[in-house]
Amino acid sequence: MRQRNLLLADFNFLKKMMKNKRKITVLTVLILVFLGGIWMAWDRLASPTNIALVNFQPFQTTSIVKANSDKFIQYTDVSLDELNKLKKYDFVLGFGMGMRITAEQRAQIQQAADKGVPVYIHAATNPENNICNLDSLQLKSVQSYLNSGNKRNNQSLARYVRQHIDQKTFFVTPADTAVETASDVLYHLDENVWFDKTEQYEKYLKAHKYYTGGGAKVAIVGGMNDPFSGNRDNIDSLIVSLQRAGMNVYPVSSFMKR
Repeated sequence: MRQRNLLLADFNFLKKMMKNKRKITVLTVLILVFLGGIWMAWDRLASPTNIALVNFQPFQTTSIVKANSDKFIQYTDVSLDELNKLKKYDFVLGFGMGMRITAEQRAQIQQAADKGVPVYIHAATNPENNICNLDSLQLKSVQSYLNSGNKRNNQSLARYVRQHIDQKTFFVTPADTAVETASDVLYHLDENVWFDKTEQYEKYLKAHKYYTGGGAKVAIVGGMNDPFSGNRDNIDSLIVSLQRAGMNVYPVSSFMKR
């Protein structure tokens, strides 16, 4: 009798253990499903937007990257030798002017587009490199920011990509509408200030104590330096150095009216 009771107790214990094990298994599965759902929601709605830049000149890349102030938007300069890695990015933006790539490299870009990665090669001079899978509204918006690539537009481009191309919901700052870059103007250290007339510019210099009476007048006529791109450390350094030497500096941003 005692042996039977012991066997029955062992059986009940095992039964209880199996029941608890099933509960633990179900609970574990539910936790994993819950965590997987959270991860999927994070990845789809809130994770950082990764943008690949392809074939941009260093000064262009610097301007685009420095304009970005959003922590949830990240840029990577992808070399032509690494085009096989484009599939991991949320948007691929290329500069098509002067782009020299092999048929294999072109196929790698096209494969990323075919896999669903948003791709746009801007200003492609070779029709074969004119690769784009954006819809007409997205293309028009992206082009409007790139055609006047000042600091404000570069920042808005990044924000537009995150919200409307990568389609994130959280940690999103709406993009501003594109603004035209000032041209045929005099400018100074404040990138938000420019002048159409020399008289206005000199009045500004005197009001802010930058003007030196009797000082030599020195014009800075930029080539590839765009004072409104956000990448202007070299220009600002030159302006400050000349002013400290007692000169009056006239930086000009113009092509046709220098």
